[in-house]
Amino acid sequence: MILDYMLGKTNGLDILQKACQVDHEVRIIMMSGYQSDDLPKRAKELGASGFLPKPFLMQELLNVVGKSRKR
Repeated sequence: MILDYMLGKTNGLDILQKACQVDHEVRIIMMSGYQSDDLPKRAKELGASGFLPKPFLMQELLNVVGKSRKR
């Protein structure tokens, strides 16, 4: 799953946490244009297999997806 942080009334961390509780095998890559040093760390703690700051290049996305698949 590729999940953005900003999602209107909720945020991607809430969705990430719920998704990981429902399916422990789900692989989620978070992305965000919101600049925070804590956000990538928090996403990883909650179960994200990767994090991409926006904007990103397609090759960066492919690299993170590839690493996630090897997990």
